Amino acid sequence: VCNERNILSSGINAEYGGNNCSGIRGIYKLTPQAPDGRKAGKRRLLFHGISTGALLSILKRGLQNAPFGRAYGTRFGEGIYLADNFEKSISYALGHKSKFVLVASVVMGKVYQYIPDNYWQNFYESEDRIADSDTVWAVGKLHQDPVYNLVLPCGNMIGMGKFKEVDRKSFVRISHTNKDDSTKFSFKIGNLSFSDEDTVVRNGNFSSNDEEGSDEENSYEENSDEERDSDEDCSEEDEDEIVTKDGELQIMGEHRYRNLPQHNEFVVKNADNIRLEYLIQIHH
Repeated sequence: VCNERNILSSGINAEYGGNNCSGIRGIYKLTPQAPDGRKAGKRRLLFHGISTGALLSILKRGLQNAPFGRAYGTRFGEGIYLADNFEKSISYALGHKSKFVLVASVVMGKVYQYIPDNYWQNFYESEDRIADSDTVWAVGKLHQDPVYNLVLPCGNMIGMGKFKEVDRKSFVRISHTNKDDSTKFSFKIGNLSFSDEDTVVRNGNFSSNDEEGSDEENSYEENSDEERDSDEDCSEEDEDEIVTKDGELQIMGEHRYRNLPQHNEFVVKNADNIRLEYLIQIHH
Protein backbone atom coordinates (compact mmCIF):
# COMPACT_ATOMS: atom_id res chain seq x y z
CA VAL A 1 0.00 0.00 0.00
CA CYS A 2 1.34 3.42 -0.97
CA ASN A 3 0.67 5.54 2.12
CA GLU A 4 1.87 8.67 0.38
CA ARG A 5 0.12 11.06 2.73
CA ASN A 6 2.02 9.94 5.84
CA ILE A 7 5.32 9.94 3.95
CA LEU A 8 4.55 13.44 2.68
CA SER A 9 3.92 14.66 6.22
CA SER A 10 7.17 13.07 7.41
CA GLY A 11 9.07 14.66 4.55
CA ILE A 12 7.75 18.13 5.38
CA ASN A 13 8.63 17.73 9.04
CA ALA A 14 12.12 16.61 8.02
CA GLU A 15 12.61 20.06 6.46
CA TYR A 16 12.32 21.46 9.97
CA GLY A 17 14.84 19.08 11.46
CA GLY A 18 12.21 16.65 12.71
CA ASN A 19 10.22 19.27 14.62
CA ASN A 20 6.54 19.72 13.81
CA CYS A 21 6.94 23.45 13.12
CA SER A 22 4.97 23.54 9.90
CA GLY A 23 1.55 24.11 11.54
CA ILE A 24 -0.15 21.57 9.30
CA ARG A 25 -3.84 21.27 10.07
CA GLY A 26 -4.68 18.68 7.44
CA ILE A 27 -3.49 16.91 4.30
CA TYR A 28 -6.35 16.12 1.93
CA LYS A 29 -6.15 13.72 -0.99
CA LEU A 30 -7.56 15.24 -4.18
CA THR A 31 -9.73 13.18 -6.48
CA PRO A 32 -8.54 13.36 -10.09
CA GLN A 33 -11.17 14.51 -12.57
CA ALA A 34 -9.69 12.52 -15.45
CA PRO A 35 -7.37 9.53 -15.99
CA ASP A 36 -3.67 10.24 -15.87
CA GLY A 37 -2.73 10.66 -19.51
CA ARG A 38 0.76 12.05 -18.96
CA LYS A 39 3.74 10.60 -20.75
CA ALA A 40 5.96 8.21 -18.82
CA GLY A 41 8.94 9.70 -17.06
CA LYS A 42 10.49 10.75 -13.79
CA ARG A 43 7.91 12.30 -11.46
CA ARG A 44 8.50 14.53 -8.45
CA LEU A 45 6.19 15.83 -5.76
CA LEU A 46 6.48 19.63 -5.70
CA PHE A 47 4.63 22.40 -3.86
CA HIS A 48 2.62 25.41 -5.03
CA GLY A 49 1.27 28.02 -2.63
CA ILE A 50 -2.09 29.57 -3.52
CA SER A 51 -4.39 32.29 -2.23
CA THR A 52 -7.63 31.30 -0.52
CA GLY A 53 -9.57 33.24 -3.14
CA ALA A 54 -8.14 31.14 -5.98
CA LEU A 55 -8.57 27.79 -4.24
CA LEU A 56 -11.91 26.67 -5.69
CA SER A 57 -11.00 27.77 -9.21
CA ILE A 58 -7.71 25.86 -9.16
CA LEU A 59 -9.30 22.74 -7.73
CA LYS A 60 -11.82 22.82 -10.56
CA ARG A 61 -9.51 23.71 -13.49
CA GLY A 62 -6.08 22.69 -12.24
CA LEU A 63 -2.96 24.85 -12.42
CA GLN A 64 -2.81 26.89 -15.60
CA ASN A 65 -0.18 29.00 -17.31
CA ALA A 66 -0.93 32.64 -16.57
CA PRO A 67 -1.67 34.94 -19.53
CA PHE A 68 1.36 36.33 -21.35
CA GLY A 69 2.45 39.80 -20.28
CA ARG A 70 1.62 39.58 -16.60
CA ALA A 71 3.66 41.86 -14.40
CA TYR A 72 4.92 39.20 -11.97
CA GLY A 73 5.95 35.59 -11.77
CA THR A 74 7.93 35.39 -15.00
CA ARG A 75 11.47 35.81 -13.72
CA PHE A 76 12.43 32.43 -15.15
CA GLY A 77 10.10 32.45 -18.13
CA GLU A 78 6.50 31.52 -18.78
CA GLY A 79 5.11 28.47 -17.03
CA ILE A 80 3.79 27.16 -13.74
CA TYR A 81 6.11 27.82 -10.81
CA LEU A 82 6.62 25.16 -8.15
CA ALA A 83 9.12 24.54 -5.35
CA ASP A 84 10.67 21.57 -3.59
CA ASN A 85 10.70 23.56 -0.33
CA PHE A 86 7.40 23.59 1.56
CA GLU A 87 8.31 26.70 3.57
CA LYS A 88 8.97 28.69 0.37
CA SER A 89 5.56 27.75 -1.00
CA ILE A 90 3.88 28.86 2.23
CA SER A 91 5.25 32.35 1.57
CA TYR A 92 3.08 32.49 -1.58
CA ALA A 93 -0.03 31.19 0.19
CA LEU A 94 -2.36 34.04 1.10
CA GLY A 95 -5.12 33.60 3.65
CA HIS A 96 -6.48 34.95 6.91
CA LYS A 97 -7.06 32.06 9.31
CA SER A 98 -5.73 29.29 7.08
CA LYS A 99 -3.24 29.03 4.24
CA PHE A 100 -3.23 26.39 1.51
CA VAL A 101 -0.44 24.69 -0.41
CA LEU A 102 -1.01 22.28 -3.28
CA VAL A 103 1.13 19.17 -3.77
CA ALA A 104 1.55 18.26 -7.41
CA SER A 105 2.99 15.23 -9.14
CA VAL A 106 5.13 16.63 -11.95
CA VAL A 107 6.52 14.78 -14.95
CA MET A 108 9.86 16.58 -15.14
CA GLY A 109 10.76 15.65 -18.72
CA LYS A 110 13.92 17.30 -20.01
CA VAL A 111 15.22 19.63 -17.31
CA TYR A 112 17.33 22.72 -18.01
CA GLN A 113 19.52 23.85 -15.12
CA TYR A 114 19.45 27.64 -15.05
CA ILE A 115 22.47 29.12 -13.25
CA PRO A 116 23.56 32.21 -15.23
CA ASP A 117 27.18 33.23 -15.55
CA ASN A 118 26.46 36.47 -13.69
CA TYR A 119 23.59 37.90 -11.69
CA TRP A 120 22.67 40.43 -14.40
CA GLN A 121 22.55 37.96 -17.28
CA ASN A 122 19.19 38.09 -19.05
CA PHE A 123 17.21 34.89 -18.64
CA TYR A 124 16.21 34.92 -22.31
CA GLU A 125 19.84 34.80 -23.46
CA SER A 126 19.40 31.04 -22.96
CA GLU A 127 16.17 30.97 -24.98
CA ASP A 128 17.41 28.36 -27.48
CA ARG A 129 18.02 25.82 -24.76
CA ILE A 130 14.89 26.75 -22.81
CA ALA A 131 12.78 26.00 -25.89
CA ASP A 132 14.11 22.43 -25.95
CA SER A 133 13.27 21.77 -22.29
CA ASP A 134 10.11 20.72 -20.47
CA THR A 135 11.11 22.15 -17.09
CA VAL A 136 13.40 25.03 -16.15
CA TRP A 137 15.19 24.40 -12.85
CA ALA A 138 16.30 27.73 -11.36
CA VAL A 139 18.97 26.39 -9.01
CA GLY A 140 19.30 27.76 -5.48
CA LYS A 141 21.71 27.25 -2.58
CA LEU A 142 19.52 25.04 -0.39
CA HIS A 143 19.09 21.38 -1.28
CA GLN A 144 17.96 18.22 0.41
CA ASP A 145 20.53 15.47 0.63
CA PRO A 146 19.47 13.15 -2.22
CA VAL A 147 20.61 10.14 -0.20
CA TYR A 148 17.28 10.49 1.63
CA ASN A 149 15.08 10.81 -1.48
CA LEU A 150 12.36 8.19 -1.82
CA VAL A 151 10.64 6.87 -4.90
CA LEU A 152 7.23 5.74 -3.74
CA PRO A 153 5.39 2.71 -5.14
CA CYS A 154 3.00 5.22 -6.75
CA GLY A 155 5.95 6.43 -8.84
CA ASN A 156 6.45 9.86 -7.27
CA MET A 157 9.82 10.94 -5.88
CA ILE A 158 9.87 12.94 -2.66
CA GLY A 159 12.75 14.46 -0.70
CA MET A 160 12.94 13.36 2.94
CA GLY A 161 16.02 15.25 4.11
CA LYS A 162 16.55 18.58 5.82
CA PHE A 163 17.50 21.45 3.50
CA LYS A 164 21.16 22.41 3.75
CA GLU A 165 23.37 24.91 1.96
CA VAL A 166 25.38 23.51 -0.92
CA ASP A 167 29.09 24.25 -0.98
CA ARG A 168 30.24 26.82 -3.54
CA LYS A 169 32.61 24.25 -5.08
CA SER A 170 29.57 22.33 -6.34
CA PHE A 171 29.03 24.90 -9.11
CA VAL A 172 31.32 24.63 -12.15
CA ARG A 173 31.45 26.93 -15.16
CA ILE A 174 30.32 25.53 -18.52
CA SER A 175 30.03 26.77 -22.08
CA HIS A 176 27.55 25.88 -24.79
CA THR A 177 26.84 26.95 -28.34
CA ASN A 178 23.48 28.41 -29.31
CA LYS A 179 21.74 27.84 -32.62
CA ASP A 180 23.21 31.09 -33.95
CA ASP A 181 26.71 29.68 -33.21
CA SER A 182 27.26 32.16 -30.36
CA THR A 183 28.95 30.82 -27.24
CA LYS A 184 27.32 31.37 -23.86
CA PHE A 185 28.68 30.68 -20.40
CA SER A 186 26.77 29.60 -17.33
CA PHE A 187 27.17 27.26 -14.36
CA LYS A 188 25.88 23.81 -13.56
CA ILE A 189 25.98 21.53 -10.56
CA GLY A 190 28.96 19.23 -10.93
CA ASN A 191 29.57 17.23 -7.75
CA LEU A 192 26.95 18.38 -5.27
CA SER A 193 28.51 18.66 -1.80
CA PHE A 194 27.33 20.17 1.45
CA SER A 195 29.51 22.40 3.58
CA ASP A 196 28.84 20.42 6.76
CA GLU A 197 29.70 16.91 5.52
CA ASP A 198 31.27 14.91 2.71
CA THR A 199 28.10 13.92 0.85
CA VAL A 200 28.60 14.36 -2.88
CA VAL A 201 26.14 13.89 -5.70
CA ARG A 202 27.56 13.21 -9.12
CA ASN A 203 26.65 15.16 -12.26
CA GLY A 204 23.91 17.20 -10.60
CA ASN A 205 21.63 14.26 -11.34
CA PHE A 206 20.90 13.11 -7.80
CA SER A 207 23.27 10.13 -7.53
CA SER A 208 25.10 9.31 -4.32
CA ASN A 209 28.84 8.67 -4.02
CA ASP A 210 29.00 6.99 -0.63
CA GLU A 211 31.41 4.47 -2.18
CA GLU A 212 33.47 4.52 -5.32
CA GLY A 213 32.21 2.36 -8.15
CA SER A 214 30.17 2.29 -11.34
CA ASP A 215 27.21 4.54 -12.07
CA GLU A 216 24.86 1.74 -11.08
CA GLU A 217 26.65 1.26 -7.77
CA ASN A 218 26.57 4.98 -7.07
CA SER A 219 22.89 5.41 -7.93
CA TYR A 220 20.26 5.28 -5.23
CA GLU A 221 16.65 4.31 -5.45
CA GLU A 222 15.48 7.17 -7.64
CA ASN A 223 17.67 6.15 -10.56
CA SER A 224 16.15 2.79 -11.44
CA ASP A 225 17.28 0.91 -14.56
CA GLU A 226 14.03 1.88 -16.25
CA GLU A 227 14.56 5.57 -15.54
CA ARG A 228 18.19 5.47 -16.68
CA ASP A 229 16.96 4.18 -20.03
CA SER A 230 14.36 6.94 -20.41
CA ASP A 231 14.70 9.90 -22.77
CA GLU A 232 15.10 12.36 -19.91
CA ASP A 233 18.39 14.23 -19.71
CA CYS A 234 18.87 16.36 -16.63
CA SER A 235 22.63 16.61 -16.83
CA GLU A 236 22.88 17.76 -20.47
CA GLU A 237 26.42 16.39 -20.72
CA ASP A 238 26.13 16.01 -24.50
CA GLU A 239 25.63 19.77 -24.97
CA ASP A 240 27.82 21.35 -22.32
CA GLU A 241 31.57 21.72 -22.14
CA ILE A 242 33.09 22.16 -18.71
CA VAL A 243 35.41 25.15 -18.67
CA THR A 244 38.89 24.63 -17.22
CA LYS A 245 41.93 26.83 -16.72
CA ASP A 246 45.36 25.24 -16.43
CA GLY A 247 43.62 21.92 -15.97
CA GLU A 248 41.51 23.13 -13.02
CA LEU A 249 37.74 23.42 -12.98
CA GLN A 250 36.46 26.98 -12.88
CA ILE A 251 34.22 27.02 -9.83
CA MET A 252 31.79 29.77 -8.92
CA GLY A 253 33.27 32.87 -7.27
CA GLU A 254 32.25 34.13 -3.85
CA HIS A 255 30.37 37.16 -5.16
CA ARG A 256 28.31 35.14 -7.65
CA TYR A 257 27.59 32.53 -5.01
CA ARG A 258 26.26 35.13 -2.59
CA ASN A 259 23.79 36.27 -5.25
CA LEU A 260 22.28 32.84 -5.88
CA PRO A 261 18.65 32.48 -4.79
CA GLN A 262 18.15 30.58 -1.56
CA HIS A 263 15.63 28.06 -2.87
CA ASN A 264 15.11 26.01 -6.01
CA GLU A 265 12.26 26.90 -8.32
CA PHE A 266 10.86 24.67 -11.04
CA VAL A 267 9.04 26.21 -13.99
CA VAL A 268 6.88 23.64 -15.79
CA LYS A 269 6.00 24.85 -19.25
CA ASN A 270 3.17 22.44 -20.01
CA ALA A 271 0.28 22.25 -17.54
CA ASP A 272 -0.52 18.76 -18.84
CA ASN A 273 2.64 17.49 -17.08
CA ILE A 274 1.15 18.44 -13.70
CA ARG A 275 -1.37 16.42 -11.71
CA LEU A 276 -2.69 17.75 -8.40
CA GLU A 277 -2.42 15.13 -5.66
CA TYR A 278 -2.94 16.80 -2.26
CA LEU A 279 -4.12 19.99 -0.60
CA ILE A 280 -2.35 20.99 2.62
CA GLN A 281 -4.07 23.31 5.07
CA ILE A 282 -1.82 25.29 7.37
CA HIS A 283 -3.03 26.99 10.54
CA HIS A 284 -2.13 30.67 10.34
